[in-house]
Amino acid sequence: MKARFLVAALLALQGCAPVATTPSAKPPELTPIDAAGDYTHAASGFAFPAELGGFRRMSLFRRGPDARRIVAGYAAGPPECLTSVTLFVDPADRSVEADYARAKAEIQEAFGPATPDREDMIEKPSSRYAQYSLDDRRLEVIVQDAKPGWHVKQRVMYPVKCEDEVRMRVGVFLTVWESSQAARVR
Repeated sequence: MKARFLVAALLALQGCAPVATTPSAKPPELTPIDAAGDYTHAASGFAFPAELGGFRRMSLFRRGPDARRIVAGYAAGPPECLTSVTLFVDPADRSVEADYARAKAEIQEAFGPATPDREDMIEKPSSRYAQYSLDDRRLEVIVQDAKPGWHVKQRVMYPVKCEDEVRMRVGVFLTVWESSQAARVR
């Protein structure tokens, strides 16, 4: 029962999957991937370990009609500071700016009239960042040009009261995940 509640809570925290054509369009179909252990996405070469940096993978889906898009959901922390990190891997069919605009539109659609508290742009690697406050939660999204031909969107959600400890935990997770991807030759 506890595990089922945790999965339901994480799915709710993840919000909507990226949309097919426009922000108001129907999200692409999600197909669960049954992978008990580590999983490597064949199209991109990105690896999604079952556990990483204190986070446990809770969900893994293909998105859309082909196997080129994937989403992996991770969670960590005690119930009062439950933190979700969702990684979306997509072919770089558009610019980072276009994917960032889409990510912001998805947040508006999923969470109502959320206004970013902060936005940043980083040149190398090309990425965009936004931070939102949603009642007692914080939502952060990063869209980056992860490697040639691929964009990764990172969506992080956590209780505001836990911000300091969560930032360290998420920082470790993302650093370990990104360095493990950089070590992979594709």
